[in-house]
Amino acid sequence: MKKLKQLFCFTTIFAMLFSFSALAASVNGTITSERRGSVPSKCVKNIEDETRSVLRGNIISTGIVDIRDNGDGTLYLCIETYAHKNVDRIAQTLYLDQWNNSLNDWVQIEDWEFETTKSENGGELYSYTVELEVDGCAVNREYRARGLHLVRLGSQTETLSSGTDGVELTN
Repeated sequence: MKKLKQLFCFTTIFAMLFSFSALAASVNGTITSERRGSVPSKCVKNIEDETRSVLRGNIISTGIVDIRDNGDGTLYLCIETYAHKNVDRIAQTLYLDQWNNSLNDWVQIEDWEFETTKSENGGELYSYTVELEVDGCAVNREYRARGLHLVRLGSQTETLSSGTDGVELTN
């Protein structure tokens, strides 16, 4: 019995010495994000870029845009927004940019707005994904996608932006 008590005391002391507490500070509406993407390459056909919220307890979780060259003169675009909570509304804006060699900069050539609400989704809204295929773009030019992600819960609104590197459209 004495050895059992000693083992219990030793285990308790050991656990107390090697345990750590971590507390998050209050943020007051500030959104911190981390961008993960790829380095552009002429041979890359699929670029995906994510922006993820690194703070726990935010309403918005993740915003993702994806652009792909389908190899037939069309582009595949996808925009996704995820929330930690059951939100009232998710809105997304997807931008398509084309590289302009004379300006040496990206030029926006198209944009689309999408929105959905909790009532349109049976009372639960944690994510929203829209995929589309775009044709009519100039072949052998470089394109990128950018996204603006918005979630609303009651009177609170949070946003994230995301973007891809360029991908060359082939036929």
